[in-house]
Amino acid sequence: MKKLFLISLCLAAAFSANAQFVQNGNYSNTGGSEYSVGKTGFNKIAAIVSVASLKSSLGAEKCSDIGPMVGIVYTRNQRMDDTSLYLEFGGGFLFTWFDKVMYNDYDLKLYSLYFPVNIDYHFDFGTNSYVSLFTGPYLKYNLAVTALGRNRLDDTKKVQVGWQGGVDVSFGGLYLSLSYNGDVSNLLDFSGTDYPNVKNKVSGFVFGLGVVF
Repeated sequence: MKKLFLISLCLAAAFSANAQFVQNGNYSNTGGSEYSVGKTGFNKIAAIVSVASLKSSLGAEKCSDIGPMVGIVYTRNQRMDDTSLYLEFGGGFLFTWFDKVMYNDYDLKLYSLYFPVNIDYHFDFGTNSYVSLFTGPYLKYNLAVTALGRNRLDDTKKVQVGWQGGVDVSFGGLYLSLSYNGDVSNLLDFSGTDYPNVKNKVSGFVFGLGVVF
């Protein structure tokens, strides 16, 4: 319940900030087909892909497992008053697959909800055209974790926290994104076993392609 409360609190804070912007008159619908990212804010939706790395360590022993990650993410970028700073928040779905885990010949599949909250600094160049630098935390809520054809969610941390940073480039309503995402909390839960100090976290460079509207 505490973990679900953390997710709810994070989302409530983000949407409360958005509502405050609207109440202050920062949102306006121009009614036209063009939308300037420099006025009040904008929305983004993107497909993302990554070569993710699951890094595990126990003392001096370390290993790294590589696998693909794909997903789709929607975010709202809300301008913070009359500045070049934007608050970005939203959610999405991620699927990650590791073929072999910690020297064992079995695969690990992760199905996760993803909630990023970033601060973006924008260099705007006109309607739907900008370059931005962003950084901030994210929450992942693992819906299912399968290994050897079975759900191993009970052996996994359901809620993980991480940090990300990167750059967005948008032109004419399309945008590209490159970021580095790294978990702060462990994925697999070894508490109550003979190896409670095992550390294992997912990280990697993430490429995104999407639209601004």
